[in-house]
Amino acid sequence: MWIRSGALLLLMCLNGLGSTAESISLYPTTLILEKDTGISTLTIENRSDHTATYEFAGYQWTQPDNGDELTLDKSFVISPPVVSLQPGEARIVRMGLLSSARTTPETEKAYRLRISELSSPAAIPNANLKVKLQILLPVFSGASNTEQDLELSAVKRADGQTCIEGSNHASSHAKLIWLSRSAPSSDKTPVQKYILADSHGTLCTDADYNVGDKLTVGTSTAYRNEISSYEITVLAP
Repeated sequence: MWIRSGALLLLMCLNGLGSTAESISLYPTTLILEKDTGISTLTIENRSDHTATYEFAGYQWTQPDNGDELTLDKSFVISPPVVSLQPGEARIVRMGLLSSARTTPETEKAYRLRISELSSPAAIPNANLKVKLQILLPVFSGASNTEQDLELSAVKRADGQTCIEGSNHASSHAKLIWLSRSAPSSDKTPVQKYILADSHGTLCTDADYNVGDKLTVGTSTAYRNEISSYEITVLAP
């Protein structure tokens, strides 16, 4: 079974769902499978005023044709696979790969942990709508080399959007986290785009950039608490 991740809505990021998002706390929000054990842990807390039940599933994550593709992976084991939490209750969820699937490849493997709410959907205040949370968290198996090797370019398209094209030649992921004009006083526009190891990705924005503008792109990785920056020039299509 495979699905395009765009079909899985990260509902907590949509406008108007703030109160729903506040009903759950997750830590950390990016997970790394430890090299020696192949295991990672997630703490989930129910911050709502009612009992909530959540189901977990693991997907292998690839990026063919510049898109995100998820394939259900039965070798990605989660314990427990379902949790019911009382208001204020927290639980540790463990995940990892079966020993038969645990290897130490040169290139990092990427997964997504899906968290689906099974309990009664929460009502959104001032809206005739109820939703159930469905959240995707990134999970990475540690690569032997975590140095970045990212090639970026920018093109102003005929429809007015500026698109950042990225080719990741490294053996681990990179994450685009902000854009700005290359000037000291320029504001940084937050973005979120992962480009997996040995993959390509495209990030388009409606920001008012023009051909010839110099942009700075901020990038990060889950392995180091630092930001790298790349300067690129917006080109004509």
